[in-house]
Amino acid sequence: MNKLLFITTLSLVFLLMPSASFAQGMMGGGGNSMMGNFGTNSMGTFGWVFMILFWGLVILGIVALFKWIANQGKGETNDKSALDILKERYAKGEIDKKEFEEKKKVVS
Repeated sequence: MNKLLFITTLSLVFLLMPSASFAQGMMGGGGNSMMGNFGTNSMGTFGWVFMILFWGLVILGIVALFKWIANQGKGETNDKSALDILKERYAKGEIDKKEFEEKKKVVS
């Protein structure tokens, strides 16, 4: 469930990013004035902090998305042999010794 929430949030960020850029351009931000803004931009004095946080989250989201995609193909496959499974079933008492020996001959 957390993965679904994360992917939904990441999708919203990517969908809203172009509209935020458009709104900034319509409000007069992003342009250069003759005075040079003296180190501030249309986002204010702490705009660079939010920019770093935003791009950090974007990069983190991309990395998480690639990891999630890579793990989708793996599934939950067990590398147990048939003999190992047979031994576990015998140890749990699911099968008796006679059935264990018969199936062991078939597996080997």
